[in-house]
Amino acid sequence: MAALGLLFLPSPALSQLPPSPPPSGAEAAICGVVRMAGSGTPVQGVAVRVEGQNRWIFSGAEGRFCLRGLEPGVLRLVPERIGIVGATLEVEVGPGITAEVELVVSERALELPALVVSAREGTRSSGPGSRSTIDRSAVEHLQASSLSDLLQLLPGQVAGNPSLASAQQSLLRQVPTTAEAARANALGTSLVMDGTPISNNANLQTDVTILNSGAGALPPFSSVAGRGVDLRSVSPDEIESLEVIRGIPSARHGDLTTGLILVQTRVGARRPELRLRANPTLLDLGVAAGWGDGIRESGWSATGTLTGAQDDPRQTLDNFYRGGMQLAWRSRRGLEGRPEATVRFHGWSTLDERRRDPDDTRN
Repeated sequence: MAALGLLFLPSPALSQLPPSPPPSGAEAAICGVVRMAGSGTPVQGVAVRVEGQNRWIFSGAEGRFCLRGLEPGVLRLVPERIGIVGATLEVEVGPGITAEVELVVSERALELPALVVSAREGTRSSGPGSRSTIDRSAVEHLQASSLSDLLQLLPGQVAGNPSLASAQQSLLRQVPTTAEAARANALGTSLVMDGTPISNNANLQTDVTILNSGAGALPPFSSVAGRGVDLRSVSPDEIESLEVIRGIPSARHGDLTTGLILVQTRVGARRPELRLRANPTLLDLGVAAGWGDGIRESGWSATGTLTGAQDDPRQTLDNFYRGGMQLAWRSRRGLEGRPEATVRFHGWSTLDERRRDPDDTRN
């Protein structure tokens, strides 16, 4: 009688298979309830997290929670939620055992780091009124040709194309109004440059020879008589900062009824600058330089501008020219007992002309 024997050898592929997971009875579980300290009321929405294992769960409506499928051993439960604080609870759970625990938490007020807020009185303006400030970076970004262009950055202002063809007036509150009200608005706006008011009260540039003209009629040429300052006379290249106050800020600023424009010109040492702006209607050249420290000790600065504008290329005899210069010196020692001083020599000239056509033979 022959015997048949079979020999089974494990293949390499079978020997590398991972071990089978332990039966479900070897896993541990923790169930319990989250209660508030003192009152013992259940707390809902508390995240119960197991340290060392990527397992967590939120407590239910009755404060109940149950974590299953945990690795047996000593487990640390951490309750977490905004507005409460609870101690970490250590629980030893064996395989196939469900432990029942109780987590006690207490309320905690939400605390933020201390914040110190300090304020100081404004150095250039005081009193009531809505204020807006425009710094040098905004002036350079806008590439303005006059002070009127900078006022377009104010809230509620109507934006328009830069133009030097006609007199530019300030209208701080641009609401639908009449021409007479707009003139009164501009007349009631005070322009102060480096602490010195720029007044237009002595402007007598009027023309009373207009035939059949009514009272208050404007002359046939560009004039700001009886109105505010012509904003074309101020070059943006000379402006360091601009503060606009709408309303009546304080009696110390003089006679004004609508608002105040505070202009601070550039002074102190800085790198030499050469700016050239050109478009079909404008050619603007600005040169500026400064020497010395100009911040803590002393410094000189000089600025020169020259502008020519022709709004309509067909009207070659209708032009606007502006020239300005400023020489400034500042001493700011910054030491106790040392005075601070700033001296400026500023001047400008404008010419808004409409020359007679040489081909016009009329008298």
